[in-house]
Amino acid sequence: MKKSVLAWTFVAFAGAVGATASPAVAQDEALFERLDADKSGDVSFEEFVAVIKGRLEKADTDGDGKLTVEEISATFNGPQANDQAAALVERFDADKDGTVTIAEAEERRKQRFAKLDTNSDGKLVREEMSTGAAAPAGGSGKGDRLKASAD
Repeated sequence: MKKSVLAWTFVAFAGAVGATASPAVAQDEALFERLDADKSGDVSFEEFVAVIKGRLEKADTDGDGKLTVEEISATFNGPQANDQAAALVERFDADKDGTVTIAEAEERRKQRFAKLDTNSDGKLVREEMSTGAAAPAGGSGKGDRLKASAD
C-alpha cells in the first residue's frame, strides 16, 4: 500500500513539474520558429537581428533613425510601458544620447548572438536557444528570453 501511494505521489509530482516546464519549452519553440525565417533548422545572425530591426524601424515614427523612450513606449501595452521603454533605451544606448539607433541595437545583438552560439559555428540551434541559454545574465528568464530580441 505504501509503495502504491508513493508511486502515485511521484506521478503527480512529475506531472506538476512537467506542467510548469511545458509553457517555457513551448515559448522557446515558438521563438525559435519565428526567428528561423528560412526554416533551415538553425538561426543565422541575419535572422537573429531581423526581428528587432523590423520592430525598431516600425517604432521610429518620425523617421529620424533614432528611437526615443516615447517612441518605444508607444509599442508597449500596459501601465509600465514607459518604464520598460526607458529600461530598453538605457540598455541599448551605447553613446548615452538618450536614444537608440539600429546600429546600437545590432551591436548588442551581435554580442548576444556570440554568447548564445556556444559552438561558434555562426548559427544557433534549438539547444543553444534553450530557456537557460537565452535568458540574459542576471535575468529571471521570464520575459527576458529574447523577447522581441530585445536584449
